[in-house]
Amino acid sequence: MILDRKLDDEDGRLAALRRYDVLDSAPEAPFDMLTELVRNVLGVPIAAVSLVDAKRQWFKSIAGLSACETSREISFCAHAIIRPDDLLVINDLRKDSRFDDNPLVYGGPGLRFYAGAPLLDSKGLALGTLAVLGTEPREFDTKNRALLRDLSVSVMTAIEARLRSMSLKQMATTDPLTGLANRTQFQATAALELRQAQLAEKSIGLLYLDLDGFKEINDSLGHGA
Repeated sequence: MILDRKLDDEDGRLAALRRYDVLDSAPEAPFDMLTELVRNVLGVPIAAVSLVDAKRQWFKSIAGLSACETSREISFCAHAIIRPDDLLVINDLRKDSRFDDNPLVYGGPGLRFYAGAPLLDSKGLALGTLAVLGTEPREFDTKNRALLRDLSVSVMTAIEARLRSMSLKQMATTDPLTGLANRTQFQATAALELRQAQLAEKSIGLLYLDLDGFKEINDSLGHGA
């Protein structure tokens, strides 16, 4: 892979990506619905929500191609995130010297067309792209470019909503002082374990620990200690 420039703040971009805690997460319906929508609206065989990590691109969702990740070295999206304010459109990948000998172009699946809209956080850092691809060269007009950019905002909105949902769940199930599971989380976990034990016809055990004299520490040193 030949990059035409380097990222201005790669460390900050990677930190932002990890803050969303989405890499290697299970498939989720909102993202799968979005990639199918993109495929249908833009009339492309392949659409993907691609997140670019330090050494790989990982697909939160991909429609039209069986893949979960590729190396960053052969990723088209690695080029798209370099210019986060612009779409990257390549009408014919075989006519772009940056992708000479790229196995995605010259081997299976034989890709020829790519367009990617960067997924931007509130600081303008590109986590990855909403990308569309095809096996034939294609022109991508102004209307299609605008649609892809608008749809990329919808994907980023879904990523933000996922993070808020996770934060609310954590607040509801953990103690704010210690970060440990609270009564609500304990009851939910215990119910699940009991149900699984019943189905497996196995017994389970519960280990309970207490600390002697803890009240004295609490009274003298405070809750924080």
